[in-house]
Amino acid sequence: MMILDCTLRDGGYINNWQFKGRDIRGIITSLVVANIDLIEIGYLSHEQHIGNTYSKDINNLTSYIGNDFSDINTKFVVMCNYGELDIKQLPAKCVIPSLSGIRLAFHRKDWHDAIRQAKEIKALGYQVFIQPMVTANYSDMELLALLEEVNKLAPYAFYLVDSFGNMDASCLNRLALLVDHNLSSDILMGFHSHNNMQLSLSNAMTFFNMSLKRELIVDSSLMGMGRGAGNLPTEVLINSLKHIAPQYQLLEVLEAIDNYIEPIAQQYNWGPNLGQFLSAAAGTHPNYASYLINQKTLPVSIIQRLLNELNEVEKNNYRQEAIETIYLDYNKRENTDCCDTLPFDVGNLLLIAPGTSVALHQSEIEKKVIHYDYNIIAINHVPDTLKADYLFFSNQKRYNEFAHFIWDSTRLIVTSNLSMLSQHRACIRLNFKTLYENSEVFSNNAVLLLLNALSLSGSKRVSIAGLDGYQINSDDLIHGSSYGALSSKEKASRNEEVLAGLKKITTNLSIQFLTPSLYKKDLPLKIAVIIPARYKSSRFPGKPLAKIAGIPMIKRTYQQVVNIPEVDTFILTDNQQIKAFCLSQNMSVIMTSEQCLTGTDRVAEFASRYDYDLYVNVQGDEPVIDPSVVNEVIDSYRIHGEQYIAYNCFKEVTESEFNTPTIVKVVLNNDNELIYMSRAALPVNYSKQQKLKAYRQVCVYGFTKHALEVFTSNDKTRNEKYEDIELLRLVDLGHKVKMTETTFSSIAVDVPEDIDKVEAFLTSKGIE
Repeated sequence: MMILDCTLRDGGYINNWQFKGRDIRGIITSLVVANIDLIEIGYLSHEQHIGNTYSKDINNLTSYIGNDFSDINTKFVVMCNYGELDIKQLPAKCVIPSLSGIRLAFHRKDWHDAIRQAKEIKALGYQVFIQPMVTANYSDMELLALLEEVNKLAPYAFYLVDSFGNMDASCLNRLALLVDHNLSSDILMGFHSHNNMQLSLSNAMTFFNMSLKRELIVDSSLMGMGRGAGNLPTEVLINSLKHIAPQYQLLEVLEAIDNYIEPIAQQYNWGPNLGQFLSAAAGTHPNYASYLINQKTLPVSIIQRLLNELNEVEKNNYRQEAIETIYLDYNKRENTDCCDTLPFDVGNLLLIAPGTSVALHQSEIEKKVIHYDYNIIAINHVPDTLKADYLFFSNQKRYNEFAHFIWDSTRLIVTSNLSMLSQHRACIRLNFKTLYENSEVFSNNAVLLLLNALSLSGSKRVSIAGLDGYQINSDDLIHGSSYGALSSKEKASRNEEVLAGLKKITTNLSIQFLTPSLYKKDLPLKIAVIIPARYKSSRFPGKPLAKIAGIPMIKRTYQQVVNIPEVDTFILTDNQQIKAFCLSQNMSVIMTSEQCLTGTDRVAEFASRYDYDLYVNVQGDEPVIDPSVVNEVIDSYRIHGEQYIAYNCFKEVTESEFNTPTIVKVVLNNDNELIYMSRAALPVNYSKQQKLKAYRQVCVYGFTKHALEVFTSNDKTRNEKYEDIELLRLVDLGHKVKMTETTFSSIAVDVPEDIDKVEAFLTSKGIE
């Protein structure tokens, strides 16, 4: 009996063959000292160089052997996949004396050509190992025909290759006896297995214990390191053979594991898992089961059924398009008892996705549910605390998990691909095929499917909580325990898919995030510039329509900001005369309630009806406002986002302005965050140690939706009452306001006499 260790080749699937040079040398030395018979030092491929043990250059692979092992019994080999070896680039063995043999792996369809290439390899002086992948899939006649050609070739060894890890003892016995009976007795027989069903050790011992008429080789790797379920662990095999093969030194192998493999195991996972078992049971390439499991939507019973729909050719050669088609066909199967859109008006809607941010922000969400009178749809879970009006499921696995926690009276919305318990069948069923195919981004993500349904049903706006996104470098916590872990690559892929879907959907459906989400920062910002226009001014009735050089003031203000890129501009008024004028001039105007006491109240009412990320309040009586000031507020929000509840501008105050009560002075900290505002002359230069530098407010405000909610849900605060400055309400309540310095000036029209100042300014600038 002989042992071939394939750690450096098969184990490379785990770390992408990125073994360090000194570790390669250390592994080889330890295996030699442990008396391992054959050591596979890597892949030889003339198509690509991936790492130190997957190389185009055979000299790179053999460089780790050197001349130190010339007087030992251990042989060194490499593996080549048929189709990746250019025989013209392969030097003769006499040029590379340290390398004994080449293992040639091939698929069943290629075996004739592979044998021809094996002859060329042998002609160069190498010992040849014939490795027919998925040997069990050969018919007896095919295997006999292959063996006939192998006998003519007279290679060093012929292998039984259990590529999918699904050979049992009876299959191994049958194949080994057939090969042993028909293979020339001077050719060794080898067995290479994967541990999908954890049969590698028992099969190896069965193989060794058979009364076969030749020497046998069994492949193994340190800690079973290898693709998917991994291989037979070398240390386990040696320990099992200790009474009949005491020449193998277990301690040396364990030292190698401790020094070189354990550090890799702390970074990467391998070994038997559900996907490897299912693929072995179905006799398919393991990537098929992995694909279905990674969808996180199907129970095991459905995965088994779909794996069995693969044809024999597809089973052996992974083709993602094949399993994608089977998966989508299953989800899109016809169901007559379903509808394409929601058959009811959902009203003011809040979607609760299963992210953990919902629990972290529960009290805030509950306040908004009351404030906006939301109807709640929970997605693919049953919330612990928030009471959902509807439950939406598009994921069979998640439905199965929560099915027994759903009351019979609960209103359910499900997609047509789900199988339901009998008590839940009186539910609203949405056609999965319609939702999937009417999306510009094909995705079975539950949030995207529901958003598509809402868009198709005519909804224009929706709020959402718990759509956290997948954290690449940390564990994701999803409501419910069975969702399972995802690799960093899969998380990134899903984030890209959801983000692409959201970008498409938000062109027709306004989405307001109530909890933090990775996706929000990458979605286009929605910004509204708002110009409140009140007709009943006590000091200047009808002010918005007062003419300045022949043009009504509200039109001049609107014209100053309407061309700011990537914003929507609106005039808000409670006056029909102002509305009529705006419509006659093609200016966007929206009516608000007469109960709005201030411009901020008017903006807040607008925000309760229309969703934007930022609401920029421009005073309607500032007809020469510089649009750059508005852009400065917007740019500050782009930088800081929800870190601040509101944004405002300031500039240095003149000496006369400093003592004028109508000019609002601002007091800032070192980060230009608002501490206080006052009509008094602040700050006081009590020390007189340096010249006072004071600032005044510039009346362009940027409000988040949260700021407006805070403003309208709280009475005037003490300092706000004293100073008559609305922004103090936010500061008094403990919220942060970001201030941005500007150099731009404006002229406010408070009384009729101010019009002369504006007209003089226009004349000085040559503006009509």
